[in-house]
Amino acid sequence: VAPTMKRTSFSFLAVLALVAVALFEMANWDKVTPGASALGTSVGGLSQTEAVARLTPGVQQLLDRPLDIQGGGQTWHTTARDLGLRLDPGELVGAACQLGRQGSPFDRLGDQIDTLVHGRTVSPASTTDRAALDGSLAAMAHQIERPPTDAHLTLATTGAIQASGAQAGLA
Repeated sequence: VAPTMKRTSFSFLAVLALVAVALFEMANWDKVTPGASALGTSVGGLSQTEAVARLTPGVQQLLDRPLDIQGGGQTWHTTARDLGLRLDPGELVGAACQLGRQGSPFDRLGDQIDTLVHGRTVSPASTTDRAALDGSLAAMAHQIERPPTDAHLTLATTGAIQASGAQAGLA
């Protein structure tokens, strides 16, 4: 009788685990995998719309954070947005939604459980408007660039020697 009870208990636990996994999958089918975060903000368990709404203020703050760029004794006050950084909260949420959604069913389940237990951060795949970045940096560089000059010795009409030292250029 005891071996039959053990098999029945094992079968019951297996069915219970299968039901728990199925309920977990159904509860999170159209949501970001629990345990996922982006830009230090938890988005796990949220719908895509809710996750975008939660991330948008952080993205805007990051893009508008003041940046000081220094060079050649000058300082330029700008933002990442002005330099051409483009960061879309929808893309971050899309990447977070892909956690635990690829591979075989066992791979997906393993990724989802790992994300739930250990957490996982989605890194932004930022895109930069190269033309805006190049234009901003070129304008800054133009303000501080100077060509090198050679040292000169000249003889004035009065017979005095006039000297000027060499000066390194800045590019």
